[in-house]
Amino acid sequence: MNKWLRRALLGGVAMTVMAAGAQADELSALKAQLEALQARVATIESRGAALPEGVSLITFERGSSALLNHELFDNKLLDRTPDSRGVTIAITPTADLPAPTTSIELSGYVRAVALWHSTDFNSAGVPAPGADLRDFDIWARGQINVAMATDTAVGRITGGIQLRGNMGYNSGARANTYTPSTEMRTAWATWQMTDALSLTFGQTGQIATLSNVSYATIATPVGLDNSRRPQFRLTYNSGPVNFRFGIEDPSQADMNITWPQTTSMPDIAASLGFNAGMFGFRAGAEVGKVANSIGTRRKTGWLANAGINMDLGSMARVGIGGAYTKGLACDSLVTAGSGVGMAFAPGLSCYNGGNLGVNLMKAWALQSNLTFNMTENVTMLLSTGYLKTKNGLPADLRSAWSVNGALAWRPVEALQFGVEGGYYRYKDYAGMKYKSALVGFAGWFFF
Repeated sequence: MNKWLRRALLGGVAMTVMAAGAQADELSALKAQLEALQARVATIESRGAALPEGVSLITFERGSSALLNHELFDNKLLDRTPDSRGVTIAITPTADLPAPTTSIELSGYVRAVALWHSTDFNSAGVPAPGADLRDFDIWARGQINVAMATDTAVGRITGGIQLRGNMGYNSGARANTYTPSTEMRTAWATWQMTDALSLTFGQTGQIATLSNVSYATIATPVGLDNSRRPQFRLTYNSGPVNFRFGIEDPSQADMNITWPQTTSMPDIAASLGFNAGMFGFRAGAEVGKVANSIGTRRKTGWLANAGINMDLGSMARVGIGGAYTKGLACDSLVTAGSGVGMAFAPGLSCYNGGNLGVNLMKAWALQSNLTFNMTENVTMLLSTGYLKTKNGLPADLRSAWSVNGALAWRPVEALQFGVEGGYYRYKDYAGMKYKSALVGFAGWFFF
């Protein structure tokens, strides 16, 4: 009896111990699950529940960001996306910050141009007075602008890239071969080191360009122009004063073995601007080594320019500018006219006799333009330019002038239409005269 009772007691103790162990395992599992749930709730609260009502860490707004310098995209006036178009994505990392610290802006346009043009260049691209080559084309373009601004511990940093695709453009000597092309037109970043001083690097408009002389129409008038160049630039802004100084990729540098244009130094450029409301002034200069195409000459070339503009309220804007160049005439800061329909416009050589010459070309140029807002939705653009070279050989360009006009209508912010006409005259040192003319109709959709 005692033996049986002892066995029963031992069995009961064992059952009790086993039950207690099972309950302990269940409690441990429940405790782990509860801790995981509490951690998940804390994460959710930190992400969303802590935000005040109506506040979001990411917002989407129609229109451009005021934080960005859209001039660095370097667009002609009719190609500039209205401030009301595009989408700005604003990012705020925490709810207690008063404003977003990062903004990303997306914008762009689609454009098509129906163009008739006539030129005194033959189908091989050779000057031929009286050839009167006539052609009709429809050219299309798509462009996307991406810009960003972000605040950091060392100051605000902004940047942008501009991707452009061209379709329907002629390639070769007026051959019917239309090859689409895609290019990264501009890519730049700016570090705002202080309220007045900033550093810009990448590719954008040249430092010495007359930014307050606008280039508004589809084709480029004779006279002053603006090209884009890889660069490092320091900019000082204080009230109405703007000063830019930096280095640019050499205008005549090419490591191609068959085109040995090389140089051991960058181009150095600077410009000074003053803008006091209705009146603005800018002067610029650039210096650099210039090589001829066979690499037998490397001389120092330079360019100086100056321009003024007057803003007559919202009604009109007038710009006048001039430049003198020695050797840097081929650098696109002075031009004989280019752009849509001007495939065979004479260019300016760095050396007389073309790039095989021995002496740097000298030239001076003038340009004036008017932007007149006829109504709230209709704008008229007029420009004229003149160019004169000084030391050319018989086949070199001696003088050129042009007159251009355009009328743009914008029924709504997203849509624009325009008509344009241009007439160009050229003369070489042998006394031969050439002419070009164009008439175009264009449509834009800004998104």
